[in-house]
Amino acid sequence: TQAEYVVCNSSLSEYAVLGFELGYSLVNPNSLIIWEAQFGDFSNTAQCVIDQFISSGQSKWIRQSGLTLLLPHGYEGMGPEHSSARPERFLQMCNEDDGIRFDEDMTFDEAFVARQLNDTNWIVANPTTPANFFHLLRRQIYVPFRKPLIVFTPKYLLRHPLARSSIESFLTGTSFQRVGVEEGKASENPANVKRVVFCSGAENPNCSLPHDKGVACSGTNSPKQNSKQFYYNSQTGLCQPFIYNGCEGNDNRFESASACRKACSSSEKRDPWVLAKRCNASYLIPDGNYIECPKEGGGGCPEGHECSRQRGVCCPTKSQFLCSLPDDSGTFAEGVPDKPRFAWSSQVNSCWRFSYYGAKGNYNNFPNFQECVNFCGNEK
Repeated sequence: TQAEYVVCNSSLSEYAVLGFELGYSLVNPNSLIIWEAQFGDFSNTAQCVIDQFISSGQSKWIRQSGLTLLLPHGYEGMGPEHSSARPERFLQMCNEDDGIRFDEDMTFDEAFVARQLNDTNWIVANPTTPANFFHLLRRQIYVPFRKPLIVFTPKYLLRHPLARSSIESFLTGTSFQRVGVEEGKASENPANVKRVVFCSGAENPNCSLPHDKGVACSGTNSPKQNSKQFYYNSQTGLCQPFIYNGCEGNDNRFESASACRKACSSSEKRDPWVLAKRCNASYLIPDGNYIECPKEGGGGCPEGHECSRQRGVCCPTKSQFLCSLPDDSGTFAEGVPDKPRFAWSSQVNSCWRFSYYGAKGNYNNFPNFQECVNFCGNEK
């Protein structure tokens, strides 16, 4: 028969419930005990239990606990009291991490266990992918000892369609990744990474959504119909304007350029003028949108392009296409000054200077005169 299930709106305070869960985890070490706060800052009223019995439980009370605290963190528009789970508090209560790593292929011999039990008081994590979240919780039961686990994953990442992982990342041979490395120099040479900066904010997958103008509203006059909005271009790192049709669309849409930059722009200074490095050239790739080569048997590249199988992209041909294009100043990109560029002109059989406004445009766009002449000069 179905076991009885009762939902209780308990009058107990957070610290009373957390104290109960802590005790339960001590007498049931082979169970995964989770205490979830509706918002991360609800742990404030349980701070006495966290400070006195969880962070120092092993060194002070000689007790191991595998209690897991889910404290959703992230500025999600819930007001000043529900914005931060205060990860800095939990990091300050961490002891020194001298390089201990959890890998599934490690041998948990007596020396390792003794060192781990001596050196670590709890684990603080902010997983941003389902696979890493899965491996983190699985590891809580897998390891032959018990440590408290504090998880700061924001609520919206638990349900966002872009916060996803491949099936392969859950299979045999995969494990929890301490750091999620983004594409770039760090991922190409991880051995030379000497410092990792912890960001207490929330990742925003909305910023990687494609540009969507929405549709015209039917039967009602939307105040946002035909309004100027901004979207984040993840290829160029720019917040660019567009006209919103009023209804539907997606969440990569902001009222102002400053709101867009606040939500999506990183501190990394990116060059908005994406050059055609994958085509082994220096002309512009408009908005950073490379055309990927079709798969084998799927037809060819668009007219005026040829596939570079080595690099996997369709590159424009010279005389038949790129060098015959007129110069194009593109469109205005918020916060980006116009920049002098050079384009090949068949009229003067040389390159001339023009202003580029930061977005759109075409391939006939070079950073300097010499690059332009070197590429198109022999195409007469």
